[in-house]
Amino acid sequence: MTALTVIGMRWWPIALAIALPTIAALLVARLFWRTDSTVGNIIGSAVIAIAMIGFIAREYTDLDQQRRACLARQQACAARPQDFNRYAVYASIGFVEVIAVYTVGLWFEERVRRRGRSADWQ
Repeated sequence: MTALTVIGMRWWPIALAIALPTIAALLVARLFWRTDSTVGNIIGSAVIAIAMIGFIAREYTDLDQQRRACLARQQACAARPQDFNRYAVYASIGFVEVIAVYTVGLWFEERVRRRGRSADWQ
């Protein structure tokens, strides 16, 4: 009788998913915020969406490889947390990052708007 092998979740990709897309989205969005904040927000959100799809695809292929390795060893494997929960972690990170991009975009837009006013009105 073989023991159940638990396929755990790796935390370094989650740390990368928190840091890299946020920085990249803010840098790309900043290029467009000067002309139109809405376009900057949309492009920043697209950068985050593409990155999260990539992280979810990486997680999927990693799980698939680990399951195939278990089958080759003829062992029973179980993914903990379940597949959907793993993907939901990345989707949630992406959602929070999009909110952060829109919040920073609003702040940036307000700063640009205040620059055009006279100092007496500020």
